[in-house]
Amino acid sequence: MAQLGPDDDEQLPYENLDDLPPQVSRLPIHRQEMWMSAYNAYLDEFGDKEQADRTAWIEATRGYAPEEEERPGRHPTHGAGKGH
Repeated sequence: MAQLGPDDDEQLPYENLDDLPPQVSRLPIHRQEMWMSAYNAYLDEFGDKEQADRTAWIEATRGYAPEEEERPGRHPTHGAGKGH
């Protein structure tokens, strides 16, 4: 989980993916976008950076399996026989 320090105020809320913490930057792009959106929304509503970070990680990694990025076109939550 990314740990935010006391000097992170100048980067909050995050405006683009290039500003995200290194741990978040390792996620696939759409997961980075999910993290940033969740983080900024929580921070805006509640003002708690540490909890915003935790919430963002939960949202960005929910249902995430690294192998989903290795098989384009296949959504991991679709069951057998339920094609698009």
